[in-house]
Amino acid sequence: MTPETRAWLEITRVSNLPTVLGGVLVSVAATGVLQWQFRDWALMGWWSPQLAMLAAIACFYMAGFILNDVFDRRIDREERPGRPIPSGRIMVGTAVKVAVIMILAGLLLVGFVAAHLGEMDVPFSPAGIAAAVLLVILIVLYNRLHLTGSWTVFLMGGCRAMVYVTCIMAMIGYAHQSTAWQRYISFNAMVYWPLLPFIIGIFLYVSGFSRIARGEVPAEGEERFCQQCGYPCPTGSANCTECGIEIDPQQLERSSSPPLKRGLENLCLASTFIPSGLLLGLGCYWFGENLYFARLVTSEEFWKYFSPQLIQILTSGIISLFSIGWLVIATRRYRSDRTRPTRSILMWIAAIPLMDANLSVYLQLPLWISLACLGLFFLTVWGHRRITGT
Repeated sequence: MTPETRAWLEITRVSNLPTVLGGVLVSVAATGVLQWQFRDWALMGWWSPQLAMLAAIACFYMAGFILNDVFDRRIDREERPGRPIPSGRIMVGTAVKVAVIMILAGLLLVGFVAAHLGEMDVPFSPAGIAAAVLLVILIVLYNRLHLTGSWTVFLMGGCRAMVYVTCIMAMIGYAHQSTAWQRYISFNAMVYWPLLPFIIGIFLYVSGFSRIARGEVPAEGEERFCQQCGYPCPTGSANCTECGIEIDPQQLERSSSPPLKRGLENLCLASTFIPSGLLLGLGCYWFGENLYFARLVTSEEFWKYFSPQLIQILTSGIISLFSIGWLVIATRRYRSDRTRPTRSILMWIAAIPLMDANLSVYLQLPLWISLACLGLFFLTVWGHRRITGT
């Protein structure tokens, strides 16, 4: 790998890219429910609308990370001089041009989807393009304002949530209902539930661990903080003057940003369990519903009509337990040393495709979509060991 190639892989955080592609796969496929059957994904060969949405979201995602390095270049010169821009491997002007080209390419691809729907005699709807523009606005606002306060983590959560919304809005035209009112009713019944609660959960999930991730950025000056309570401590102190805990000199040196207040920390950690908890709860409801039907029909009829659903329920349960276990490990790692949140942050980022895989099973999407999301999870974990994701 050439130094130039590695520089672009680092600035685009390419190791995180698989986490957003899973959301695109599930969102695009979920809109197919509106037809009561799924469309052929090879409808237009390699330039199908589905692949266009994958490419568009990938462009938006990588452009956002490039802009992040552009806006943070002055801080990176002091704190992370090895980053592509401070190290001189990528020029600022070049980074800006590439980011703008990627954003324009993403918008054109979303426009291509709308144009293709028009060719299919589906009423043209600007909703997909409007959602894509809003996504771009949120990306730019976050990168411009994220150093101004911790409230900007909601902009980051909004960016992730808008990935799902943009895909749904762009593909909603595939519905064959004859009137706008019928399309609206079907969209709310089949897509908004349970996809809408999941999108809200992802918004809170990303916002929560993004707030914790702000601890990765060192504070200005020479001030150091207790690894337990966050109270300022002189470097030579043996014990914290506030909580009395014995100071670990190595941890104290790394603790350049005060820990969160315990209540806010617990709230942020709890938010990381919302999407998986929601899907586990829906799976339990699904299981209970099947048990109810089992009481109303004979054993033969039950296994004939509901055995496929039971297999899906079992698969969903396995994925839910695995993802929750993964999140528990991430939480324990964070609590064991709050001065080094990077390990947990990478685990929280990598867990997103697991949730997409579970959602795909619950929505009864084709099995290959769930398997693809699981593959994206393992690809993310593998990529984080080679290209930093934070």
